Amino acid sequence: MTYAKEITRNIYMISVPQVYDHPNTAHYLIVGDKIALIEAAFVGSLPYLEKALLEVGVRPEDIDYVIATHFHIDHTGAIGALLMKAPKAKVVINYRNYKVLTDPARHVRGAQLGFGYATYKLFGTPLRMIGGRVDVTEMKAVVPVPLDRIMTVTGDTEIDLGKNMVLKLIYTPGHEIDHTSIYETHTKTLFPSEAVSVYNSDELRAYLPPASGGPYDVPSARDSILKLKRLSVDRILLPHFGEVSDVSPQEFLDKSLYYLDYWYAAIDLMLKYNYGYYRMLDYMIRKLLEMAGYRSLDQLHEYFRKFWFAYLPRLTLMGYLGYLLGFPPPTYKPSDEALNDVKRDLAR
Repeated sequence: MTYAKEITRNIYMISVPQVYDHPNTAHYLIVGDKIALIEAAFVGSLPYLEKALLEVGVRPEDIDYVIATHFHIDHTGAIGALLMKAPKAKVVINYRNYKVLTDPARHVRGAQLGFGYATYKLFGTPLRMIGGRVDVTEMKAVVPVPLDRIMTVTGDTEIDLGKNMVLKLIYTPGHEIDHTSIYETHTKTLFPSEAVSVYNSDELRAYLPPASGGPYDVPSARDSILKLKRLSVDRILLPHFGEVSDVSPQEFLDKSLYYLDYWYAAIDLMLKYNYGYYRMLDYMIRKLLEMAGYRSLDQLHEYFRKFWFAYLPRLTLMGYLGYLLGFPPPTYKPSDEALNDVKRDLAR
């Protein structure tokens, strides 16, 4: 089995088995005179990541940058362990949340808001030290990132890798306050991470804003998508599921913007109609299945049945509710198109 695929010149997608043996998270390797790896996610999949690097002809020792689009553990959980084999690599991350990477307990604890005790099985456990030494029995340990290995960025930054490969880091808050998207200027490749909808071109063509468990900053998320829409983009590569291949980049960004408003309007109206939490969640699941062309969860891979639909709609609902029920009351106005579509759907 091969884990690496060349998407375009000097850009490789690395997709390895993870939750329920599904390749649900994608890493990206950009090879110039210097080498950058975008994301290093589940610590349990690190051996596969190393095999994928070798397929491209790259060793961990060759990596110059590991770029984290944001601090969430499904994007950064393996970084500390990878750095132990990549001695010259610097971790690039926005300055607003970089210290989370230096504290494994805090890093893992942050994921528990959305995943509870399943966090340990899914993402690993904090590294334990015994007498000042690493506990080698912790096979899925989340390892701290040394402070001197972190390179923080503020706002928009460029990293020149050589061979005409230039990464433009674009500050795109919303999903998180430290969220960064990446744009390779020569190949016009956009790595928007979770500034856009979670989407799968091959198995689940449903648009779901990655609102996360905390209050979702809806206005900032909207502004971030609008910022990305101003770029000239030839391809979009997502951190979950890989390349967007069934719609054009601009159509995907347009639909991400539309569904940001659709789900806002839907959850806001369901609150006003006195829907309970589980009724809201049921509506979301039914709408997502309908959007993707499925009749029931039974038609889907085990990963989607037991993980994606078990957690992601809940996280999105929590994020929107956190914003809608916050203080002061929100003044955000969704588009008339999205609002009218929601009213029609709820009336069915």
